[in-house]
Amino acid sequence: MNDLFGEIRSILSRPPDATRWRHLCQLVDDASDHRAIITQALPYIIAHLPPWPEQIRVASPDAHRRLLEEEHIPPSLAMCTHINLSHNAMVSSKRLTTNRLCQLADSSLFLASATRLDLRGQPIGNHALHTLADSPHFAHLHTLHLDNTCIDLRGL
Repeated sequence: MNDLFGEIRSILSRPPDATRWRHLCQLVDDASDHRAIITQALPYIIAHLPPWPEQIRVASPDAHRRLLEEEHIPPSLAMCTHINLSHNAMVSSKRLTTNRLCQLADSSLFLASATRLDLRGQPIGNHALHTLADSPHFAHLHTLHLDNTCIDLRGL
């Protein structure tokens, strides 16, 4: 684990760029000790991310895929300012379900740093939107795309 933290510190000590961002996300998501990543590495990383431009801090296609296909939430999502879960951005054949979005809204990892969330084309419905809106992390969002999400006027 010390090697991983050393590599993380090395990335964060250099000027931000998209290649370093992708490498950082991959390190965090591929780490075998998720508990140490969540309790130790993520707070350290997030504290050092303010100088990184928002346009670089985008969730990777692999994180999107893992989000839909695996039980755990990719830890890198907690570092991302832009999360694009629209049907056009997905690299998985699975859709974001109402139940999965409700699970995500309850997680401290999902939306922890997000300022933009794109859910276009995902059939989430009113209940999932209400659950998401009740999440303490929802307040950070500046942009939320909801076209074609099966949300009606009562949901808004």
